Amino acid sequence: MSLSQLVPCLGSIKSIYPSIHLSIYLSIYLSIYLSIYLSIYLSIYLSIYLSTDHFPSFYHRDILIKGGSAVDAAIAAMLCTGLVNAHSMGIGGGLFLTIYNATTGKVETIDARETAPRNATQDMFGNSTDLSLTGGLAIAVPGEIRGYEMAHRRHGKLPWKDLFQPSIDLAEKGFPLGRLLCFSEVFCGEDGDVRKENETIMFPKLAETYRKIATEGPNAFYEGQLAQNLVADIAAAGGIITMQDLQEYVAILDEEPLRVDVGEYTMVAPTAPASGPVLSLILNILKGKTCFHFFNYKVYISSIEWSRGTGGRVILADHSLYVLFRPVKLIQNMTSDVYADALREKITDDTTHDTNYYEPQFILPENHGTTHISVVAEDGSAVAATSTINHYDSMVLLCRFGGAIYSSRTGIILNNELSDFCGRADAVKAGEQPPSSMTPVILESKSGRILVIGGSGGSLITTAVALSIMNHLWLGMNLTEAISAPIVFVDSKNNVHFEPLFDKTVIDGLKAVGHKITHWKYFFNVVNAVEKEGGCISAFSDIRKMGQSAGY
Repeated sequence: MSLSQLVPCLGSIKSIYPSIHLSIYLSIYLSIYLSIYLSIYLSIYLSIYLSTDHFPSFYHRDILIKGGSAVDAAIAAMLCTGLVNAHSMGIGGGLFLTIYNATTGKVETIDARETAPRNATQDMFGNSTDLSLTGGLAIAVPGEIRGYEMAHRRHGKLPWKDLFQPSIDLAEKGFPLGRLLCFSEVFCGEDGDVRKENETIMFPKLAETYRKIATEGPNAFYEGQLAQNLVADIAAAGGIITMQDLQEYVAILDEEPLRVDVGEYTMVAPTAPASGPVLSLILNILKGKTCFHFFNYKVYISSIEWSRGTGGRVILADHSLYVLFRPVKLIQNMTSDVYADALREKITDDTTHDTNYYEPQFILPENHGTTHISVVAEDGSAVAATSTINHYDSMVLLCRFGGAIYSSRTGIILNNELSDFCGRADAVKAGEQPPSSMTPVILESKSGRILVIGGSGGSLITTAVALSIMNHLWLGMNLTEAISAPIVFVDSKNNVHFEPLFDKTVIDGLKAVGHKITHWKYFFNVVNAVEKEGGCISAFSDIRKMGQSAGY
């Protein structure tokens, strides 16, 4: 079957999820948010290990075997993941990349986050929050291809078209439907039945689009007939993106990205509208007060509460505002030791406080989604990339597929990124980028040890990455233990959610000092990381999903 049946099935997306049995949720949990890591171990022989879904594993190993760079492998991996993990990312969305060049020793970031269309207005959604979540009005201008283009132009080794061919072949010939996607009613056969796991699915229209972009170059997505077809489909769905919006989209290169000292490491992260400044603030608070066990988590939870209470993410929500108004002081505050020290002094070990104590400036929607890729290549170069088409409230609506809009003429599934303007329609302004929890980061120690890490899972990303870093760098866990450990998540109302099997003594201790404790059965976050120390490279991808390895 193909995605040609997608449109008539979209109308029933909402109806299927309430009837899904808990056993299905468990299956979904085990394979949620396919993410990718690649690592290289150098000894007498050269071996390359890739952990991902079956197809990206082998295809992207081949990109490296052919002499491709870390960026080449990352782009090829994302193109393929846009097929097998179509609910989380694709060329109808956007991404952030953090890139380490082993030859020069420099790190840079690329912001290819989606932007609000030129015709966007503050009252465009009226009184309907739903319009910002589902349908054409929710679509922001995609930046994914422009991000690939900039990264490949600066760091690619193989020809552009070679990165697309494995995914073109896969989309045309078909592949077995994965466990997660088979529960989505958007994948329907001609008889209207939901496709079952391991049934073959093809993306013929998307294959045509991939081939056009591969042969004609990135401009094909933003100009010409392909762009016109995309705009026409968006307009038919009630969207307001124009050819001018596509033509004017520009990815943002930052050769002097956010750099923060984290113990013996220097962490490089993308700044606004990504959550690099927020992650930096959390880690800065943590590094000054890492005590034993319970108190580590007390400080961790309080650091999250303060990172939201500063209002920084509202002001940092848009890179265009950052460029225009230059709030350098704000970013310096959020990432400075002095500022973290001042907030840390307000953390009390024997009690907690109500939300107002942390000076809240906003309430964030608890959304989920995205895909993260960590790569280390043979020459030591590295890439951390996080991509999304976004979807809202996956605890209820699993696999929403962005705004549930599919371009039948191009095969592209569109994002609903305008929902990320903190759930407020009046926050949408033409040309702006919504805030993002995405935080692909690279850390380098004074001894040359490198950690490439990031995550997927919407609003869980920043805190899950922070917790993994805390576990690894300060609590002495190895990479596997640090990422596999049960997590704790603090929502925007300061409710504390614990994953099953979390240490009961910590839960009891936090409850005793007044934290509002709840328990989720399933956590939709995935963290993966690659670490290089000397000639040895280790990697681990979250056990909350399934993956395979391949090497040579």
